[in-house]
Amino acid sequence: MRKLFFFALLLSACSQFPDGFEDQGDGVGKKLLAFGDGEVAVGASTFALVVTSASRDGKNEDYWTMSEIFPLDQPFLPGSFEDKFLRSTVSGDSIQWIMPYNVFKSSIFNEYEVDGYQIADTATIRVMTSVRQVMDSQTYFESREKAIRERRMEEQQYLAKEFERRGIATEMKEYLGTWQRELRPGEGSEVVAGMDLILGFHGYFLNDSLFDAATDSASWIYFQYGKPDQVIRGLEIGVSNMRIGGKKEIWLTSDLAFGERGSGKGIVPPNTPVRFEIELLDPEKVIKQRSISHD
Repeated sequence: MRKLFFFALLLSACSQFPDGFEDQGDGVGKKLLAFGDGEVAVGASTFALVVTSASRDGKNEDYWTMSEIFPLDQPFLPGSFEDKFLRSTVSGDSIQWIMPYNVFKSSIFNEYEVDGYQIADTATIRVMTSVRQVMDSQTYFESREKAIRERRMEEQQYLAKEFERRGIATEMKEYLGTWQRELRPGEGSEVVAGMDLILGFHGYFLNDSLFDAATDSASWIYFQYGKPDQVIRGLEIGVSNMRIGGKKEIWLTSDLAFGERGSGKGIVPPNTPVRFEIELLDPEKVIKQRSISHD
């Protein structure tokens, strides 16, 4: 009996996790903070609102980010944090994890790269996850569409007030959910499906601060009209009723701009309406300019 006691004491002393944490393998410890009453577990086929935060130093302090992933609709990478440890959680579960960074590295929650913080794969971090809601696809899409409609109506009302404030309300024309004002009519061909286009632009927040611009051949957008996933939806609508050489101003609600996630570089926040000044450049003139500059 005495030998068994000392053996158990030795195992406890050698444990790599603080009290209350269960060893999950792969250097991961789990501590259940709140037990959920949901019936459906998080999985690749479900949609979930999961709030997560993580600590760089592996302690209970210095939590560096808070992310709301809604939906959790991306396929789980084999062996990822979600695949191995979140799949069995249900709505209401709140869990604290201790793990080496390399376990968390492939997680869709990981924002170290965005944050620009360098951390070793073997460094210990703490992660907090709280599963707020798990739902089927029909419930999710219905709630999402309702939220988008409500947000779009609010943003359209705000834009209408902004047009009045600027004295341009009579010049604005609604077209397929966008608001447009012609600055210069084009004299070239009408835009049709399959046409190769060169787009110059200035992108502004509604306070008129510039967030992006394409003003020369190195930054212009070259794309084929009608081919999916080349430009944001609002820009595609904006050029659809233009002629080559034309210039216009377009105002976009967030769902036609950078949506719920914001821009890829993080410059435009999620759910942000914006305006663009866009110009369809004449390919022949661009070629002539290039030949002259090369000469």
